[in-house]
Amino acid sequence: MQALKQLPREQVQVATKFGIRRDESGTRTVCGRPEYVRACCEASLRRLDIDCIDLYYQHHIDTTIPIEETIGELKKLVEEGKVKYIDCQRLVRGEPRHH
Repeated sequence: MQALKQLPREQVQVATKFGIRRDESGTRTVCGRPEYVRACCEASLRRLDIDCIDLYYQHHIDTTIPIEETIGELKKLVEEGKVKYIDCQRLVRGEPRHH
């Protein structure tokens, strides 16, 4: 992450994503659970050694939980100043939803 330190922070836009969890066996699953969203964000902030992610986005939508749960946690991260903007990739109209 040395590249981030070579320029003034206001000249760098940081975007990172979450949504794919890998378990101990290496199996990948989609996850949008609030605690996972937050843990990924905080890990990225530590790893990148920054205070705020400019764009934080969900790479795959977790259809096992209501999207409102994921978005609710993202909203909290914005309110806390850890994230400026959010986005959801691969959100398709008519995508199955679980309530």
